Amino acid sequence: MPIVKDIRFILKDSKSTRPSPVYLKYACEDGVLKYSTGEKITKNDWDDVNQRPDNKKLYKALDKAITTLSSAATKYITKAEKAGKKVLSEDLYNHLRDEQGLPRKETVKQNPFFVQIRSLIDDAKAGRLSIYNGGDRNGNLYSQGTIIHWDLAYNKLFEFDSKLSWNITMEDYHRFIAWCNVKGFKPNYSGTIIKMWKVFMNLGLSKKWHNNIVHLDRKFKKITEKTHKIYLTEDEIQALINLPLEGMRKEIRDSFIINLNTGLRISDHKKLTIAKNYKNGIITSINQKTGVSTAVPANADVRRILTEYGEFPKVYHEYTINRIIKELAEEAGIIEREVFIETVGGIKIERSIPRCKLVTCHTCRRSFITNKLKLKIPVNVVAKFAGSTIKNVEHYNKETVAEVALRYVGKDSF
Repeated sequence: MPIVKDIRFILKDSKSTRPSPVYLKYACEDGVLKYSTGEKITKNDWDDVNQRPDNKKLYKALDKAITTLSSAATKYITKAEKAGKKVLSEDLYNHLRDEQGLPRKETVKQNPFFVQIRSLIDDAKAGRLSIYNGGDRNGNLYSQGTIIHWDLAYNKLFEFDSKLSWNITMEDYHRFIAWCNVKGFKPNYSGTIIKMWKVFMNLGLSKKWHNNIVHLDRKFKKITEKTHKIYLTEDEIQALINLPLEGMRKEIRDSFIINLNTGLRISDHKKLTIAKNYKNGIITSINQKTGVSTAVPANADVRRILTEYGEFPKVYHEYTINRIIKELAEEAGIIEREVFIETVGGIKIERSIPRCKLVTCHTCRRSFITNKLKLKIPVNVVAKFAGSTIKNVEHYNKETVAEVALRYVGKDSF
C-alpha cells in the first residue's frame, strides 16, 4: 500500500550535533501528532529527503521502526478516510501503540473550540488564511495587528473558561462581562476580546464547525467607551521643535514632527524615502491600512528636517517612540492636566493626567487633522490629505468644546 504522502519522519532537533530522537509527524483533524519511533540518529546520518537513515544497516532498528509505523499509520488513515471518519490524534496515537504491542496511553483530550481557534491563528500567521468578507479587502491576508488581537482573545477566553465551546449562550456572554469587570478591565479592552470572539464564531460557522448563531444577536455586542484622546496644538508642536536634542531622541522627535505635520501613520512613514516619495515639496505615500494613495504638502518644518537629514529620519519601534515622546512632551512643558471620566471594572472613576502622559504615535494623526480644520481648510480637502473619509476626519477632530466656544466670545453675530 502506498504511504500516505502527509506522513513525515523528522528529527526532534535538526540542529543538534548529538543524536536526536526521530518522530512520525502527521496533521490530524484536531492538531499535529508527533509520535516517537523510540530511536535516535545524528543529523549527518539522516536523509531528510527520503526520511530514512543513510546507512540502513547501521540504523537497522530505526529503519524497521519507520517501516512499521508508516505502514500502520497509512492503513489506519486510509481506512478512516474511506469510512468518512476524522483522523484524531489520540485515536491514531493509540493505534500505533497497539501495532507496536505497547500499552495505550489515555491522553487528555483538548477542547476542540480552542484547538480549532488556534488552527485559525496559526493559518493566519502562516498566510494560509485570507479575508473573505466580500468587500474590497477580499483575499487580503490578516494584518499583524489583527493576529495579535486574536492571540489576546484566545488567551483571555481560555483564562475565562477553559471548557468554553462553540455552543455558547447569552449567559456565557454575560458571565464573560462580569469576569472582565472583576478583572478590572476597561470597556474597550473587554470589547476587543468580544469582537475577536465574534470573528472566531463567524469563521467557525463558515467552516461548518458549528451552527450556533447566538453571536449574531444584537445583544451580543462589543462593549465600548469613548476614550479621552488629545491633540497637540501648534504652540505645543513648536515647543517640541525648540527642544535642544541629539542622537536617538532627536531622531524620534524629528520623525514625530513629520507625522504631526503630515498625518502619516508609523506604518506608512517607515516605508518612505526621498527618492520615491518626496518631489516638488509634496510627500506621497500609499496608506498601508486602506490602500489609498495620499499626497500632502510638506510645510516649512518638514522641509527643514528633510534637508537636514537628506532623507526621512529613522523610524523607531512604536513602543520606543511612545516611551520617549512622553518624556520629550514633559520637557517641552506640555503638562497641563486633563480631567476626564473612564470606566474601570464596571465602575466610573475620575482621572486627572498630565497631557504629556497622553501623547502617543496616534496623537499625530489627530493633531494633523484637528489643526488643519482649525485653519478652515475644507473637510473634504483634509480627508484627501489624510487618505481617509470625511466621516473619519470628523472622528479625528479633537478640538474641545471650550476651544470652539472661545472662538465666538465677544462676537455680536453669535
